[in-house]
Amino acid sequence: MTEALRPLRGSARLIALASALSASVALSPLAGIASADTTHRLEAADNVEAALAWSQFTFADGSAPTALLARDDLFADSLSSGSAQGRLNAPLLLTASSALDPRAAAELTRLGTRTVHILGGEDAVSATVQTTLETAGFTVNRVSGPTRIETAIAVANTVFPVTTQVVVARAYAGNDPTQAFADSLVTGAFTASTNMPVLFTESGRLTETTREYLTGSAVEFVNVAGGTEAVSAGVVAEIEAILEAKDAEGGVTRLAGPNRFATAVRMNVGASFSSAGDGDRVLLIEGQSDDAWASGFSAAVQAAGEGAPLVLANGDNLPPETAEFLDDADGRIALVCGPFTTDGACDAASDVVGNE
Repeated sequence: MTEALRPLRGSARLIALASALSASVALSPLAGIASADTTHRLEAADNVEAALAWSQFTFADGSAPTALLARDDLFADSLSSGSAQGRLNAPLLLTASSALDPRAAAELTRLGTRTVHILGGEDAVSATVQTTLETAGFTVNRVSGPTRIETAIAVANTVFPVTTQVVVARAYAGNDPTQAFADSLVTGAFTASTNMPVLFTESGRLTETTREYLTGSAVEFVNVAGGTEAVSAGVVAEIEAILEAKDAEGGVTRLAGPNRFATAVRMNVGASFSSAGDGDRVLLIEGQSDDAWASGFSAAVQAAGEGAPLVLANGDNLPPETAEFLDDADGRIALVCGPFTTDGACDAASDVVGNE
C-alpha cells in the first residue's frame, strides 16, 4: 500500500467527526498566555508540580469540568493521555499511587472539576485514591487495561468511540529507558492537535491487542511515530496488510527523524506547523531526562485547538533541529519553557525567537 497523507485539522471529515463527538467541549481561555514576544518559564520541584504548572498555566479558575489523573512515579499509563487532554479539554494531573496528593486535590477544586478519569488500574492509582475522590463528590471513571498498550486502547474506545485516524508509537524502551516515551513526548501534543488517539506496539512485532483494535475499528489512516528502531518496517507492513484487507481509503504515514528532536519537528510538520511561526505559541520541553515525561505529557492540552507546536531541548543544549524550527518566529510568538527545561536551553530558545 502506498503512503497516504491523512486529513488533519483542516479536513471536513475530521471537523465533522470532532463536532459530532465533542459538541459539548469548548476550549477554555489559556490563562497564562500574554504578549506574543514573551518567554514564560514554568517551574516545578517534582512530577506532581510539573503537571500542576501546566494545568495552572492553561486553565482559569473553574474552567475544567473534566480532568485526567495518573500516577506520578511511572509514565506507562500516561502515555496515551495527550489525545484525551485535547478531546476533553482536560488537564493531566499526577498523584502518588497510594493516596491522593493534596496538591492535586486542591487543583481539582480550583478547576471546578466534576469528572475525573483515572488512567491505569489499581496498582497504578489505588482504590483508596478512587474512594477519596468519590467521597469528595467527584464522578470517577477508571480507564485501564492490563498493560500500557491495553490502557491506550481503553482510552481510544472511551474518548474516541469512532475514529478513522490513529497514531501508533513504540511501547517499550531499548537500551535507553527514556526511549519508551521519547516519541510520545510530542505524540501527545500531536494527537491533541489533530484529534486522534494513540496506540502502542512492541517495536519488532505488532502487538496482538493493537492488531485486534485496528482490524475491528473504522481506522483507515495510521501515522507511525518514530523511525524503524522505534516501530520496525515489519510492523508497518503488518499494519498495511490490515488496512488493505479492510479496503481502507488511506494508508500508513511514518513521521520520523534521525533522533527524537528531529522526530518532534517532523510530527509538528505533520500537524500543519511547518515552523514555530505557524503557532501562536511554542512549547519547549526537556527531551532527554528521566522525568521529562511528566512535563511533556502534561503540556499536550496546550496543543489543542489552533494549538502550539512542541519541541525538545537536551539539557542546556538546544538541538539544531529544534533551533531551526524556532528560527523563523522572530519574536512573533510566545515561548513557553516547561518544568524541567533548563534556564540555559530556555535562554537559547528565547534568543532564537527574538524574545526579550
